[in-house]
Amino acid sequence: MVRPPLTARMRRIFRLADAPPWAGPAIVALGLVAAVLEGAGLFLFIPLIESLGAMAEPNRWKPLFDYLLSPIPEHYRTAILVAMVCASIVLKIAVNLVNTWVTRYVDGLVAHQLRCRVFDQTISSCIDYRVESKRADIVTTIANNTWKLSQGLSLCYRLIICACTFVVFIALMLAISMSLTLLSLLFIALAALAIRFATRRAAATGKAVVEENKQFGLRMWESINSLQLIRAFAREGYESQRLRQVSDRVRQRLLRLDMLWAAPGPVSEMSIALMIGVLILAAERTGTSIAALAAFLSLLYRLQGPVRELLQSKIALDGIGAAIDDVDNFLRATDTPFLSSGNLPAR
Repeated sequence: MVRPPLTARMRRIFRLADAPPWAGPAIVALGLVAAVLEGAGLFLFIPLIESLGAMAEPNRWKPLFDYLLSPIPEHYRTAILVAMVCASIVLKIAVNLVNTWVTRYVDGLVAHQLRCRVFDQTISSCIDYRVESKRADIVTTIANNTWKLSQGLSLCYRLIICACTFVVFIALMLAISMSLTLLSLLFIALAALAIRFATRRAAATGKAVVEENKQFGLRMWESINSLQLIRAFAREGYESQRLRQVSDRVRQRLLRLDMLWAAPGPVSEMSIALMIGVLILAAERTGTSIAALAAFLSLLYRLQGPVRELLQSKIALDGIGAAIDDVDNFLRATDTPFLSSGNLPAR
């Protein structure tokens, strides 16, 4: 089975989630504001380090900084710059807290609405589930996969926010040094390819997790409904062993999926460490000032988080793709309501 592209999967999640119209723009806007505040605070490292006595070499931003800082007495300049950096950090933290609350609120609302929708279609559909579907599968869809779809919506928002943060940071890095930025992008692209190769089985593993969860639910359902029969024939040990085997398969699949999700962290950290060493050598050759290099490396270090989240969110979306397909297929299959009573009296 061919995996749908990322944009198609995101469109499906947005369609199924049916979040409030204000949710997406608000969450993305708050994430973008936080990225701008963090980038601006790191960019202020250039005049801050120069105010501490570093050699202020001519650059395109020096006239702007001199103009903006000219009203401030020179003996207060360092303190004011430190206060501005701290203020940007505090504002970024406040915006992130608001964004976290809004995201969690939307997650819970979407999961609640989706559970109710699946349940309503279950009890009102014309499909006979004794023939068309196992009751344990319905419980799994309502109890587990609806939550995973709401998590998928959060991942979509994180993808958009991380992409915007990436653009903001790269723009600031380009403003400092184009050659160092291009070299950094080359390292980031190579790291992304390595992570993609290492996590190429995420979608298949996520599909296997969904199937194993359904088998686990089926075993539980059958055992609970057959308790008297099991005790009558003294089959407790056999049924317990069957459930243990299915549960262990779920555990192994989830462990494999968790390791795939964790892969971007170590790979990105190793690439960043190697990249910083190469960039320091390159900056020495290009004559980049110490202040500009410090600001550039600070931006690059902070860029590690959004890049890692971007890759992890993509892998996580691949991992829950089967759960999203399950909810979508279930809603499509139960979309035909049960025929209500007509105008003719019963005889």
